[in-house]
Amino acid sequence: MHTFKFKKISFRNKTSLENGKIRSVGFFSQNFSFLTKWKTFWHDFCSGKIRRDFALRAKSGFTLVEMIIYLFIMTIISIAIMQSIVIVLKSNRVSFADANLRNSGYSAMETMVQQIRASKSVDTTNSILYPSSAGALQLNQLDAIGNSYVVKFATSSGQTLGLYEGSTTPSLVGPLTLSGTKVIGLIFNLINTGNSEAVRIQLNLSATVNGVSENEWFYDTIILRGSYVSS
Repeated sequence: MHTFKFKKISFRNKTSLENGKIRSVGFFSQNFSFLTKWKTFWHDFCSGKIRRDFALRAKSGFTLVEMIIYLFIMTIISIAIMQSIVIVLKSNRVSFADANLRNSGYSAMETMVQQIRASKSVDTTNSILYPSSAGALQLNQLDAIGNSYVVKFATSSGQTLGLYEGSTTPSLVGPLTLSGTKVIGLIFNLINTGNSEAVRIQLNLSATVNGVSENEWFYDTIILRGSYVSS
C-alpha cells in the first residue's frame, strides 16, 4: 500500500505578483486617463465649444508673426500655381506648332509626290536642283487630251512653298504650306538611271506659335512614271 505525501504550495512570488498587478493597474489607469481626455475633447468639439473658441480667436485678429507666415505660405502656393500654368501653356503652344508643321509638311509632300509621279520628265533648264537649298522643280506633263502641260514647285520671298501650273509659262495656283509655317530648306535631287528618272525631295519646315518654334525635315523619293524607257 502506497502512501501519498502532499507539499504545501509556497507563495514566495506573491510580492512580484502584487507588483505586477500594480504595474498593470498603472498602465490601464494611464490609458483610461488618455481616453477620458479624448472623450472630453470630442464632446467639446461636437458641442461647438472649440468652434466658438476658434471664431473668437479669428475675431480678435492675428499677430504679425502669424500674418508673415500666412503670406509666406500663400506666396509659395501662388508661385507653384503660376509655374504650372506656364508649363501647360507652353506645352499647348508646342503641340499647336508641331501640328501645323506636320500638316503643312504632309500636305506639301503628298502634292509634290502626286505631280512628280504623273510627269514624264524634269525641265532641268528651269529647275534649281541639288546642291541648292532654295530649290525649284519644273515638270513636263501631258494633260487629259495629250497637250504639253507644265507644273512647277518653288518657294516665294515669304518662304512659302507654292504650286505653279500652265500650258507654257506656269502661274501661281496657291501655297502648299499653311500660314505660320516657313520653308527653311528645299532640295531637289534628280536621279537618272538611264531607263527612268526619279526625284529625291528634302523639305525643311519651321512653324512658330506664340514664340515657340518647331523644325522638321521631310524626305521622299519618287519615280517619274512617264520617264520609263523600254530596253
